[in-house]
Amino acid sequence: MYKKFKISVVFFSLGICMLTVGVLLFTMYQMDRWYARRLMENAMEQERRFASYAVDHIIDDIEQEQAALTDMYTGLVQNIKSSAMDYLNGRTDFVEAAKEFFFLRTSFGRWSLLGWDIEKHKVLYESERITGMSWDGNTKTLDDFFTAYAKLEHGLTVVYYGIPRAYVEHTIKGRMLDYIRSYDSDDILHVSVNEIVHYDGGDRYAVCRAMPRLPAMEGMFLSTNTMDARGNYPLKTELEGLLDKGEVFYDFYVKSHGAADETQRFTYAKLYKPYDWVISTSLLYDDVLHKVAQSAQRQSDMMFRFALVLVIFVPCTFLFSFLFLVYTGRRFYGIRVRRLVQAASIDPLTKAENRRSGTEKLDQMFAAFKRDQEDPAIVVLDIDDFKAINDTYGHSAGDAVLKELTDKMRAITRSSDSFIRWGGDEFVGLFPSVPRENYVLFGRKILSTVSDFYVAYGEMTIKVTVSAGLTYFRKSDRTFIDVIDRVDGALYKSKSSGKNTISFIL
Repeated sequence: MYKKFKISVVFFSLGICMLTVGVLLFTMYQMDRWYARRLMENAMEQERRFASYAVDHIIDDIEQEQAALTDMYTGLVQNIKSSAMDYLNGRTDFVEAAKEFFFLRTSFGRWSLLGWDIEKHKVLYESERITGMSWDGNTKTLDDFFTAYAKLEHGLTVVYYGIPRAYVEHTIKGRMLDYIRSYDSDDILHVSVNEIVHYDGGDRYAVCRAMPRLPAMEGMFLSTNTMDARGNYPLKTELEGLLDKGEVFYDFYVKSHGAADETQRFTYAKLYKPYDWVISTSLLYDDVLHKVAQSAQRQSDMMFRFALVLVIFVPCTFLFSFLFLVYTGRRFYGIRVRRLVQAASIDPLTKAENRRSGTEKLDQMFAAFKRDQEDPAIVVLDIDDFKAINDTYGHSAGDAVLKELTDKMRAITRSSDSFIRWGGDEFVGLFPSVPRENYVLFGRKILSTVSDFYVAYGEMTIKVTVSAGLTYFRKSDRTFIDVIDRVDGALYKSKSSGKNTISFIL
């Protein structure tokens, strides 16, 4: 009787163990599916953020290039004025002499001139259609035509000279399209630029300006009546979204020549209205799925091996093993999420924090400051004449300079500090626990670290100087944007006072 009881207990225990193993295996299967779904959701969210960040970065570069060219040409217009007046001094044929000076005596070949008789209110000469030879003297016409201009006066005759806005825009467009063609080096994310001709859509509503992956498409007209592999109208969807909100996420399907299956692409597009450009980034869902599948497979393989251990040791350890399984599943998921978040917070070139991460930290520090918990020193650094470095030595040399500056700053930053690439060659440093009474010494320490250093590039040595500004939060600040504006003002003071220095606005 006892023997039968023991056998019954053994079989009952085995049944309980088998049931427990079955429940655990089923739970593992469900967790594996849940993990794969969450991994896919997080991967797609990160790709969406990266796609929009890439487009915003291109637009920031366009606006910075436009500001840089405008400043350069404004300086050129003002600097040549004294030479022009010296050349024209004593000349009775004032307009003809001006034409001779600007068109034959200067090295820059894209001047436009307008001769004006003040007394007769009459256009005497224009080098191209500026006013159509009928002008009332309103300078708004000149503001619209020129990026930068000035005037030369002789008695009742005035000659306006300057650089046409159309020429500057053409130059910027050419540079940015070349930059975008070189930008598209990622194996997953594809960048393209289309220029809208007719916002009403239809055939020939836009023209492709840059498509690095399909250069044969450049210059071709596009139609909102074009269907994808499933009969949808992706370009129509894109145009409607842009007209509604200025940006749009959408999917479309393509089928390669000779392929049986169609491929799904995810696209983010944003309208840059000053140029009528649609800047878009797209990626293949299959590429994202492939990356997710690799991570999920590694997770599945690990769970399978762990299940074998459970089958052997469940009689004495099934409860502990189940809890450990739940813990490890969550732990590995958390690691994946943290890695994705970290990757989205780091500038890929310099390994400094990127602007998105810096914006979040500034917002947090400003909130802590308002609670009287923290008063960090905020420093902005800008490489002097960085555009000249790029133009003289190439963008690869410029990249080397950015990395060297980051390495020098990393050597003096603590774990509690943050060093952020704010955009282009501009960096922002956040330094908690730097007392206000020590701001001068601290600023000079930073400047002595990064000013007047040299970068070896190939057989060349590049001399680099840096201008900086330093400030703190104020109680009157409404948001952290106020302190960014203030520290930019300090940087402007450094630039205006000869560069390679640091200025303070408290």
